Amino acid sequence: MKNKLKEINEGLLQLGYEVFEVPLNEDNTKQQIVVVLDKGSDLALTIFYLSDLLDFASMDQEVSQITKEFNKSNVDFLQLYIRFPFDFKDESIPDLARLILMANWSTPVGAFGMNESQKVIYYRYVFEVMGNEPGVDMVLETVNAMAYFAQYRIDSLKSIASGEMSLYTYIKDLERLNAKSEEFPGYDL
Repeated sequence: MKNKLKEINEGLLQLGYEVFEVPLNEDNTKQQIVVVLDKGSDLALTIFYLSDLLDFASMDQEVSQITKEFNKSNVDFLQLYIRFPFDFKDESIPDLARLILMANWSTPVGAFGMNESQKVIYYRYVFEVMGNEPGVDMVLETVNAMAYFAQYRIDSLKSIASGEMSLYTYIKDLERLNAKSEEFPGYDL
């Protein structure tokens, strides 16, 4: 495990998070950290270096060429990634995309997104590493912020993704409660 990941792991443990080191490859030379954010919802955050993921995936010829070119540069990326523990219905994609846009407007750290082909809703933040690694404290603060915003948005994302509620109904409920500007500060539909 890279030294910075070890330091991050130790810091997360000190903050009281449940943390697991998970190998990316069979010989355990590449690691990622999985942070349990909420046991009740199976919400977890994964921390890894893009270079490690590319090395792991380099068995594929196309990825192997990308990995060679990437490794020549002095750039790497430390990614913090949350995959929400539910998928979505095809018919919910327009409402879900709009909700994600609205959430990103007022989310100061990272961005929510979706992968339509894999039916994945995610929340991620990426630190660029160009010689200088991000400070451990900065990573820990980002984990805390992402934990907060993921837990804040999980119910609305799940309701819209499942088709249980339309975005129109969700917005109308917020307006009825006079909470729309609180839920999406600065966003004007």
